[in-house]
Amino acid sequence: MLTPTEKINNFLAKYDRVLILCLVIIFISLISLLLIQKYQDFGYNALDLGIYNQVFYNSAQGNLFAMSIHPHSYLGDHFEIFILLLLPIYYIWQSPITLLILQVIFLGLSAWPLYLISRKYLKSIWPLVIVVFFLINPIVLNLLFFEFHILPFSIFTLLFTFYFYQANKFTPFVIFSILSLLVREDVALVIMMFSLLAAVDKKNKKWILFPLVAGGIWFISALKLTGYFNQYGDYKFLLKYGWIGTSLPEMIYNILAKPWQIIKQLISLNNFLSFIAIFIPVLMLPLLKIKYFIPVLLIGLQLFLLSPSTTILIDTHYTATIIPFLYIALIFSLAGLLNKQNAIYIHLHKYKSMIIILLVATVIYSFITLSPIWPALTDYQKNTPPNQFIQEKIDNVQTDENIVASFNFLSNLSNREQVYSLHYEFFGKKQFSEEDFRITAPIDKAFIDFDDLTIYYVQTKYNDDKEKQYPTGSQRINSLLADNQLGLTDIFDSYAYYKKEAAPKYQLVEINKDIPDNNTGQELNAQLQLSGIEKNPSPVTGTLGLSFHWRAKAAIDDDYFLLLKAKDNNKIIYEKIYPLGYLLYPTSDWPLDQMVTTNYWFYLPGEISDRYSSLEFQVIQITSGQLTLDGRRSTKLVISGIEDIGPAFTVDYNTL
Repeated sequence: MLTPTEKINNFLAKYDRVLILCLVIIFISLISLLLIQKYQDFGYNALDLGIYNQVFYNSAQGNLFAMSIHPHSYLGDHFEIFILLLLPIYYIWQSPITLLILQVIFLGLSAWPLYLISRKYLKSIWPLVIVVFFLINPIVLNLLFFEFHILPFSIFTLLFTFYFYQANKFTPFVIFSILSLLVREDVALVIMMFSLLAAVDKKNKKWILFPLVAGGIWFISALKLTGYFNQYGDYKFLLKYGWIGTSLPEMIYNILAKPWQIIKQLISLNNFLSFIAIFIPVLMLPLLKIKYFIPVLLIGLQLFLLSPSTTILIDTHYTATIIPFLYIALIFSLAGLLNKQNAIYIHLHKYKSMIIILLVATVIYSFITLSPIWPALTDYQKNTPPNQFIQEKIDNVQTDENIVASFNFLSNLSNREQVYSLHYEFFGKKQFSEEDFRITAPIDKAFIDFDDLTIYYVQTKYNDDKEKQYPTGSQRINSLLADNQLGLTDIFDSYAYYKKEAAPKYQLVEINKDIPDNNTGQELNAQLQLSGIEKNPSPVTGTLGLSFHWRAKAAIDDDYFLLLKAKDNNKIIYEKIYPLGYLLYPTSDWPLDQMVTTNYWFYLPGEISDRYSSLEFQVIQITSGQLTLDGRRSTKLVISGIEDIGPAFTVDYNTL
């Protein structure tokens, strides 16, 4: 008579591959559906998916690595030759959705090499458990939900690299090492450190020399080539480490000559919290086998010298190269615990049941509280009228038309040779450069979300490094619209659609030199007066058209915003901030003693429009704010400080 444990072992021995396949299929299917939903909701607003899709699209047309969002070859950003291996698949279905699904497939298939490693050292149900732990790790899920990158593909290639390293199969080890190098230039740092691991494991010379030589040559060559392709003359992301030095040789010298500065940075509170955040979802157990983190020592140094916020580190793709070794170390830690490999594990084995229960509880708790799955299931917005409005416009765009777009719409419009991000025109500078940036190609259509201009304000106005770019930003956007004869033909709340050589149907801001004689108005402060409010025709059903008349009595030093509050019996049920004058004509540019009219077409979500009893408006000044990530890992502006400009005023829309 077989015991329950023996029955489980027999079942797993017979059906283990089927179970892994089922898990992977479920994972790929569910995550792909949620990512497609996010794409249809215009949730990819952090630029990267738009950049990658344009690179893939242009490459599929024969113009390899070409893009227009950054004014140089994509190889000037990252040396990611792995793109060419994915290109034949993309060629069949040329869409950002293809890239999202490819990323999910490779992450799902990473379960296979992880399983192969696990079953060599763990028995019974544990290899399957390790795979489940991996697939529901919130950091793994976060990097899938946050945009698209090539770097996560290294999880698949590095797991196989280690598998063949551990199996002493040199030729496939070399093949997967090379595939890993093709993913991105900094993956070479991982391959190089396999040399040190091989030395610790006392392998023969070929295991030590190959990764060191291949990784070192590739890393140095890739950095040089990116400098050539971006025309900066150097790897442009070195600017992120500018506090260490202005060039790679200077950085290496300062690291060796001033180690105390490096140590101070590495042991910062932010890095400590980030370190904890990476290991908490697996109960810190991988730290029992720190040898298996040798391959990511240089990558860890790279990350912690950069010291991104803990949220950014665990919610994006930065930890992709660490994840394989996190689970490799977990496998060996569990093997030591279950098999009582040495004195430490013999002692811990006494608490084996408690440790396993805590591990399972921690994995599940991390998945529930930190995973983007739950927000993705509940926060979808596909059928909102604003999204329907902009999707109708996008559906009518031809692939040969040149487009400029806000963050929200860039990915969905990136299947074309020429597409540009509006924010670079506003900033007027190339990425990580003091060199001027201007869109010189003729633009056929513009898709603008004026909420982005609020983001530009927060990013630049209170940032010492960027503040000098802010005052002329609106001028550059106005010039772009005027030079290309782009007329505003449709508007819905903060979404605006401009078309080349089209007669403008709507005026966002109007200037009238003649102020009515009976103008009394409401004094908001010593500089600004509200002279009146009128209803104006709404272009789209479901929007509330309002015109606000203002008078600048004295020069306004800052740019103000309009805070809308929908109330139900004095309880705020909805609020949104709009840039006053859309920041195309900011208050700091308003002429004195002339009537300035700002026209808005506000949208209240369906459930709010049925409940609100009054609309209240408040002119405000934004004093602080930051970009963060929401539950689905889309960027979101959080305003943390505002200052009221004068008293609030209530509008009864129905009686105007």
